[in-house]
Amino acid sequence: MGIEKIKIEKENLSIGITDFISIINPSMGIEANEILKNNFSRFTENFENELNSHKEYFKKYPISDARYEVPVKVKFRYKDINLNFFGRVDAYDEENGNVYELKIYELTEEQLYNKELIELFSFQLMMYGLSLSKEKRKVENLILIVVNSDKSKKLTFNYDFDREEVQKKIRKVFPFLYDIYLFEKERKKFNNRKANFPYENIKEIQTEIISQIQGSEKKITFIEAPFASGKTVATLYALARKFNFPKIHYFTSKNVQKLQVADEAAKIGFCCIIRNSIEEKCYYKYSICRMKKCKFYRTPIEKYSIFREEDCKLIWEKTFTPAFDIVIADYNLMFYNSLPIDKNTICVIDEYHSFLSRLSDFFSITFLKDDIIKTEKLINEKYPALKADFYSLLFTDDFKVIYDETDFDIDQYFYKNNSLKSNFDNEFLDAVSCFSSKFLAYYNGLPENKASNLVKDLYPFFHKLQLLLDLSQFDIISSYFPLENKKIFTYRDEKSLLNILFRNYNNIIGISATLEPKELIFSLHDTDSFSIYTTSEPRKIRAYIIKSYETVSKKRKENIYGIAHFIKERIKLENINNRSVDCAILLFFPSYRFIVETEMLINDSLFDKILYMKDEQIGENNGRLAAYSSLNENIEKSKSINADIENYKYINNCKTYSGNATEIEKIFSNGKIHLLFVPYRSKIAEGANFGFNVIGGFCVGLPFRVPDSLYKTRSAMMDDIYDPFALLSLFPAINDVLQSSGRVARNLESDSFLYFIGKEFTENGIMDKIRDYYENLSILD
Repeated sequence: MGIEKIKIEKENLSIGITDFISIINPSMGIEANEILKNNFSRFTENFENELNSHKEYFKKYPISDARYEVPVKVKFRYKDINLNFFGRVDAYDEENGNVYELKIYELTEEQLYNKELIELFSFQLMMYGLSLSKEKRKVENLILIVVNSDKSKKLTFNYDFDREEVQKKIRKVFPFLYDIYLFEKERKKFNNRKANFPYENIKEIQTEIISQIQGSEKKITFIEAPFASGKTVATLYALARKFNFPKIHYFTSKNVQKLQVADEAAKIGFCCIIRNSIEEKCYYKYSICRMKKCKFYRTPIEKYSIFREEDCKLIWEKTFTPAFDIVIADYNLMFYNSLPIDKNTICVIDEYHSFLSRLSDFFSITFLKDDIIKTEKLINEKYPALKADFYSLLFTDDFKVIYDETDFDIDQYFYKNNSLKSNFDNEFLDAVSCFSSKFLAYYNGLPENKASNLVKDLYPFFHKLQLLLDLSQFDIISSYFPLENKKIFTYRDEKSLLNILFRNYNNIIGISATLEPKELIFSLHDTDSFSIYTTSEPRKIRAYIIKSYETVSKKRKENIYGIAHFIKERIKLENINNRSVDCAILLFFPSYRFIVETEMLINDSLFDKILYMKDEQIGENNGRLAAYSSLNENIEKSKSINADIENYKYINNCKTYSGNATEIEKIFSNGKIHLLFVPYRSKIAEGANFGFNVIGGFCVGLPFRVPDSLYKTRSAMMDDIYDPFALLSLFPAINDVLQSSGRVARNLESDSFLYFIGKEFTENGIMDKIRDYYENLSILD
């Protein structure tokens, strides 16, 4: 629930009191205690009966002379509108002036306080009391009853009613509601809006995409179309026409894509909001808004406005997201189930191949023995209050195997398919939950400086436990790797995982330049639930496969000089009549190490070299220096290119950049050929529309996934059904290469070039996949 429950009609804003309370996140500073702290009492009693409903409670524990489910409504005049609140009081004893609110929760008392739900329930009770009071009914006492159905405990809170103070507090939220009224009123003017295609001409391929989406009756529609074909704008335009500007969750992995989607969607006529990841918004890197020590946590609601993105960005986004047509977000927000969904919401997933890859990483948690031992030491030395719950967790069967490798049966826990562990017992998950609750309670009771130390020391471990609890809703398995002292928890069945993620959406649209292998799509989705629209329009770029070199790590060192020399000479050869000057050439590699080993050998006064790096690597030349040392040891192996070896003195002549991919041209040097060295899967590799001409590119090797423990676990699970190498490594690598190559020459195909360097491109049917996208493909020895 959220602000979508607000009804706007003429000069009236109406909302149910329960819905209104759901909007007011405790983090927004509704502090009932400010009003009630001096006239408040609480008592706890054991409660032997488990209950599932209000009716059942009041039947067993009737209140003398009380009426139940009493309807109430109250109206306030603010500026030029009426604010109307309505609801039902659980029980009302008019003779004694007692107003009752009952809450049945499975949370513990500790959890109720940590989540500040008591304050929220109290505020709801105050609104009921005020509503009855304004109807001239007797109100003297507000009684909040919280029954814990799971732990058999009842909490009762008694408040004296002070109408003037309650009314004063409630009026503080009126500006917040008034701005929502103005926002919605403005939107209502566009209820009869027509979708506007934002470009002068519609490509033939876009017309086909629009027709496919509008005609599809399946829950899932896949759109597979070439790079730069306008898939995104065609999809959004089709949805606007088919469903009359529906609510859309648009998921993508790149920030630059989010901005482009927002721009095109706004031109079509949608009202958009971009939701960034928690880490990008929060004061604390690991924590979320319920962590009290964040300096924005207690910001009062009256300071928030849908027109001003101020104070806590995360609270602002979470609160006002339902007011927008399109929410553009990272895949993680879908995985966390962080966005409000109603029965008509459409889900659009951009770069569907990347989405499937992210599933595996997100829904898998790895625990290392060294990290657990470090956590144990910190708890014993600095946080003894957590010891009991930590050791209860540590000595469950599922954790003890990591901590004490002498006390387990290797065959039971190793990653072989017939011995993967599943069916976790409740004792283990209860222990995880108990430690998590204890951690939060302990954290909230600490002063600022000690709380910060706790976050630094233990929050990474706590965060993994939280993810494990989220993962427990799926069918999960675990595998233990004794040689690495590592245990992995992951989901068993990708198909059931996707069904859970998709179940609340009305429709799902999956967009990608390539959906290979099709076998994977058919294995992950019920055949009668989806349709695939695919079109092939090979690009005109001259493309070559260079099979003279092997780029796998074992062969890389002996081939690095030849690869660098080839790239350098080809760039010069392609620079006919200086046509490459002031243009960019993209060079994609499987790793940063591979990049720096090659980049230092590609030197010329005409080259403007730029290494696209992650933020944390900027200013650190350690990787480049290490690569330089490695090359220096092998000088004798490559005397044929001594000219390049002489250029080692240029080790620092490569710029580094980590900013917005579309702004990289700001550091270009005029009159040069701009060489952009980029790893596959980087920000540049997907979704970037540059303002400069990319005349050519080099794809050096395939970015095969490293066969780590997670890879081995998932491979073992697939072994009897699919080809694990093809699904987990080969096809994702091909997709990454094709996606990266699609950044090249999006406007001037006929004058551009692509080189795929590596013998690997001629194996495993890869060449045929490349030829599907580049019809002018040749092989060079």
